[in-house]
Amino acid sequence: RNDPGTLLINSTNNVWGGTGLAEGTIRLGVSEAMPKTTTLTIGKGDKKALCAFDLNGYNQTLAGLADIHYSGTGDTTGTQRILSATPATLIISNNSARTFGLAGSAIEGAVTLVKLGSGTLTLTGVNSYSGATVVSNGTLAVSAGGTLGANTLQIAVDGTGTLALSTSDALADQAVVSMPAFGVASAKIQLAEGVEETVGWLLYGGKFKSVGTYGATGSGADHIDDTHFSGSGRLRVVNSKSGLIMSLR
Repeated sequence: RNDPGTLLINSTNNVWGGTGLAEGTIRLGVSEAMPKTTTLTIGKGDKKALCAFDLNGYNQTLAGLADIHYSGTGDTTGTQRILSATPATLIISNNSARTFGLAGSAIEGAVTLVKLGSGTLTLTGVNSYSGATVVSNGTLAVSAGGTLGANTLQIAVDGTGTLALSTSDALADQAVVSMPAFGVASAKIQLAEGVEETVGWLLYGGKFKSVGTYGATGSGADHIDDTHFSGSGRLRVVNSKSGLIMSLR
């Protein structure tokens, strides 16, 4: 799509290759309106682009997500948004490396982000979506300068998923982080050197963990746990059990 209008997709079982959104809005009128095998590329490389992928309260699975735009300054830098005013789920099932989050790119609104597929999805921008973040397969990486946002309070790392953090400000300070019990899955949180990420609560298999720092061998954390953590950084947990009720999806 390459004009400032809105394209509403109201049907399912559509078949096409890649999806390019260079300008304007693509809005869903039904869940899985786009092929699950398509990769969505947002933005364009020659000038300012104003474009949005509006889930519009519906769910969509994509094989990949990426953004491109002219990396100028001031009003030459475009904005590439993924959003929904009402609860919606975006599932990224990529098996190769993808990056989303150049200047002006963000996921916002009532979106739940689910990472599937064996590849890595790297978020480099400042996001503000308020749904859950679920990492079940592959890696969801938040690079230095990136953040999931203060509104994303429910985070689940399960299955064979890895949440890789390269900054201490990637997660909300009151986030609830849920991981599998010991021996159930191989999910990990990977914390880069120098990272000390603060969260509200940590659960293993639905059970609250103690206050303190958590990390892998060599991290200097209060609680050494090579099953759930890797890297030399630490996860700081500031609350223990308090009757918190969770709903991840």
